[in-house]
Amino acid sequence: MKKKSKMLGLLISICLMLSVLAGCGANSEANNEQAGSDTGKSYKLAFFGPLSGDAMQYGVAIKDAVELEIKKVNDEGGINGVPVELKVFDDKNDPKESVNIANKIVSDPEILVAIGSFSSSCSLAAAPVFQKNQVPLFSPTASHPDFPFAGDYMFTLAMTQKLESKKFAEFVIDQFGQKKVATIYQNTDYGVTANEIFVNRIKELGGEVTGSEQFISGQTKDYSPLISKIKAQQPDIFYVIGTYSEAAQIIQQAKALDLKAQYIGNGQLIREDFLKLVGANGEGLVVMSSIPVFLSSTLKNQTLDAKTETFVTDFKNAYQAEADGFSAMGYDSASLIVNAILKAGDDKKGIRDALAQTKEYAGVSGNLSFMDTREVERSLINYRIKDGTFIPYVRE
Repeated sequence: MKKKSKMLGLLISICLMLSVLAGCGANSEANNEQAGSDTGKSYKLAFFGPLSGDAMQYGVAIKDAVELEIKKVNDEGGINGVPVELKVFDDKNDPKESVNIANKIVSDPEILVAIGSFSSSCSLAAAPVFQKNQVPLFSPTASHPDFPFAGDYMFTLAMTQKLESKKFAEFVIDQFGQKKVATIYQNTDYGVTANEIFVNRIKELGGEVTGSEQFISGQTKDYSPLISKIKAQQPDIFYVIGTYSEAAQIIQQAKALDLKAQYIGNGQLIREDFLKLVGANGEGLVVMSSIPVFLSSTLKNQTLDAKTETFVTDFKNAYQAEADGFSAMGYDSASLIVNAILKAGDDKKGIRDALAQTKEYAGVSGNLSFMDTREVERSLINYRIKDGTFIPYVRE
């Protein structure tokens, strides 16, 4: 009898153990779908850009938007249950620092994609490091025409200067005629290339380029010697190529020297900070851009789709600041990378291939399709400053 009781107890114990194991097996798939915090796994990305220095406003706007998208993804459960982690680096808009950061990023095999940098100079400097290590480098804003050709792991959401500056020149000739044009431009990779392509296209279209003056970005404060040369040439059009703070100083000094011309600038100027800096001297300025604008003054004349409206609202709620074209491109960069990881997992080549296949993606910065060169083409969105605000450009 005792033997039978012991045998019965043993059988009951075995049955209980089997039922527990079966329960664990039934739940294993569900557990794998939960946030990766259970397993310690995450999808790692890196961001680098200017978070200090003269260009920090652009870098911070892009970083904030990237973090906003990643927070949204993680709040919704991550990518197939795995959270996204972002490592952030400040390159101070210094190409040497960008290279140092690039080497740090590729030394971590878990980082799948790098987002950066803001400027073409920094992005071009870092590109060989990422290409050599076959880590995708996704710049929201690098527009130098050489950047996509630095390797097949390079991507940019900016329309490169070979397209954008040509379109700017065509707009100027179309709107103002075959006039005399003068330019002043920063001595960066972006500035030199943008100026060269613009003036060459102006000449091809029958316009006259009276002169082009170069300044040292981040160093030149007194532009009057350069402006005096330009004034002596009596141009009809004066094109300023620089950051919004540089452009504001140039325009103020040009107005003080009584340079009479139609002033024009590029999309870097479409910021409320620029309006504050330039003041009444900005009245009548025409700004050419290939990126969208979400300033409160311009939104009065725009109808946004639901996705973009949500982005603009969420950005303002998160940072107590207005979204702009640069933040929109940062947000789209992160969104496209998330979609690529969703398809390819943690395979870097697979992520690269998935990104390259992007077609007709409805982003907050526009409808996005990568060309074979992993860059995008965009339409121009032009504005004029009137009564201290940006309004859609209309020929006067």
